[in-house]
Amino acid sequence: MKLIRAKFSNFRLLKDLELNFSTDKDRRLTVIRAANETGKTTTLTALIWALYGSKSINRKNGFYSATALDSNGNGEVDIEVEVEFLTEEAVEDKGKASLEQKHYRLIRRCTEVVKNNSFQRIREVRSLFLVRPTGDDRIIDSDVNNIIEKALPKNLKDIYFTDGDSAMSFIE
Repeated sequence: MKLIRAKFSNFRLLKDLELNFSTDKDRRLTVIRAANETGKTTTLTALIWALYGSKSINRKNGFYSATALDSNGNGEVDIEVEVEFLTEEAVEDKGKASLEQKHYRLIRRCTEVVKNNSFQRIREVRSLFLVRPTGDDRIIDSDVNNIIEKALPKNLKDIYFTDGDSAMSFIE
């Protein structure tokens, strides 16, 4: 999986942010550097949520809400994360195998409701599209998990999406 672009809307402190990842063949790594408390870990969490859903977010990833609250501590906000990525998939044609690059756009959205100091995400939906020059083709829901799992198995997400502290621990 090669990330191309991500767009975040109302995911915790990421109110309206778009990131373009490096697609340069010589500079293949995208490094996000910023001051503390500016959204680096939130960005990682949002990407994981987009690919795997709320069940994949845990306390380590910072599972909490940042919904704007009214004077009674309640609030509701629509959240959306859109991720574009490339994959290479083995294709067999007439007994010959080859790698085919595919471009996908994944959109996950939900409504976050905060009430009485607790929150829940409702109406969580995910849509995956195969991006083609002639237009996007929607992937049927039953195939989405398989495409994502082939591109980035869930057990590798913590290696693929890592922060500086985890990277340094791994290197040591």
